[in-house]
Amino acid sequence: MFLGANGELSILTNIVRVEQSGGIAVFNFSVEGNHNYFILAKEFEYGQTCVLVHNAAWYSPQSRSHVYTHGHAANSPPIPNKSRFRPTEGGQSFTDEVIGHPNVQSVSQPNGRIKHTVDDLGRTIGRDQNGNLTRGGTVIVEGANPKSWSTFKPDEVVTQFPK
Repeated sequence: MFLGANGELSILTNIVRVEQSGGIAVFNFSVEGNHNYFILAKEFEYGQTCVLVHNAAWYSPQSRSHVYTHGHAANSPPIPNKSRFRPTEGGQSFTDEVIGHPNVQSVSQPNGRIKHTVDDLGRTIGRDQNGNLTRGGTVIVEGANPKSWSTFKPDEVVTQFPK
């Protein structure tokens, strides 16, 4: 659900990928602090041109380092009993896919972090802790008020791994 500039609510009912010959400018950015901002969109069927959006989860260099050092990245040294991504899996696109999946299960953990899990993403993601091929994945995101011991910022990906 989205909030328009005039307070009207809109529901996202479909996402369509459109290929543009010659390409099209796309901007991927994060907004510090509030994480909410308005985007100006082309006017469509309902006449709404502004939509309030929220940065969901940011896969940062610290996230990448954590995933690598804990053996989950395809190019990291293997660590026994750790799940591992296949090449090309993981990162920001994996984060966005898991969090935005219609079957995502999101749970607040006692430490304030949010665990997002999808059991089946429709393809093989990597190997689980036992070395079996798996189609599911998990993303853990820092909560709104990180604990004093945390080095992660609110909405920053702490880790992600095949499930």
